[in-house]
Amino acid sequence: MLKVRQGFLTLCSVLLISQGSAADSLKDIYELALQSDPTLRAARANFQVGRETENISRAYLLPVISASAESSQVYSFISANPFVSKSFSDTDSTTYSVSLTQAIFDMPAWYQFQRGKALSKSAAAQFAAEQQTLILRVSNAYLGTLRAYDNHETRKAEQRAIQRQLEQTRERFEVGLLPVTDVHEAQAVFDDALVNSLEARGAVNIAFDALQVLTGKNHSVLSGLKDEFIAVNPVPLDSQDWVNFSLNNNYQLKVSELGKDASYNEAKAATAQLFPKVTANARYSDSDQDGTQVSYLPSESISEISSLSDGHSFGISVSMPIWASGINAGRRQAKQRAVASSENFEVATRNTVQ
Repeated sequence: MLKVRQGFLTLCSVLLISQGSAADSLKDIYELALQSDPTLRAARANFQVGRETENISRAYLLPVISASAESSQVYSFISANPFVSKSFSDTDSTTYSVSLTQAIFDMPAWYQFQRGKALSKSAAAQFAAEQQTLILRVSNAYLGTLRAYDNHETRKAEQRAIQRQLEQTRERFEVGLLPVTDVHEAQAVFDDALVNSLEARGAVNIAFDALQVLTGKNHSVLSGLKDEFIAVNPVPLDSQDWVNFSLNNNYQLKVSELGKDASYNEAKAATAQLFPKVTANARYSDSDQDGTQVSYLPSESISEISSLSDGHSFGISVSMPIWASGINAGRRQAKQRAVASSENFEVATRNTVQ
């Protein structure tokens, strides 16, 4: 982003010069658009969304630690036969546990992680492309406004010149040098020039509205091109050099290439759904139980209930699907997506060369 911005500001300093504190230069419009353009702000938010894809997919490869706690109080009354036995108990129990799960071999998760990395890089490239697009949109809107203003000035000058011709035609008609048809023809030409002037003025208003869309502010006066501005040929001049440069640096092409990589890894993840998965598990638990039990008949007795236990376990589990509905269809679908992404990358490459 910094290189793109510095290059554009250099271009602004070469092309434009401020004609007063109230005049907005191309640099001023660009700086405002960087902060206020809703399209760029949406692209920035989408970039923040996309960069988290790698972190989300990495989570399936990292250990999962969970803890649980349970506390309960149980009161029970038992009367099997009123003349044989009768008892009740009041018990409090507390249980704590901590468990850890770690994937040891999970090929689908690994390929999804590779896919997430490609998508995160693609989001960064897309945001860079949106930044370059902003430069083009600002430049087109700014120069389009200058062009609309110059066209309006030209139309007004034409209108004034034709109005003078109309006045001269009327004067010559009044002294009998011209027929009335010439006056009508001159009036029609003037009316057409007036319409053109009105259209040009509307185009100026529309052009300024386009700048307001970018910056969110009203603009009334713009700086123009320097009087000494001279257009120069691009360096290098050979078109093939620009083709080679674009193939290595075009952001939209990078987005397409990274999308192809993401689809390729998604297809591999779908194929790996039939592979075995190995998972390690570890668990520690602690349980404490306290209470009182009172019994009646044949004699009254009171006993205390107390128990304390803790333990841990380790294990490795292996799972492998033998048959699952939809896996083969998912594999075929992911494969065709990879083919489509590859073809889209070829299209983007050809368009870049063109």
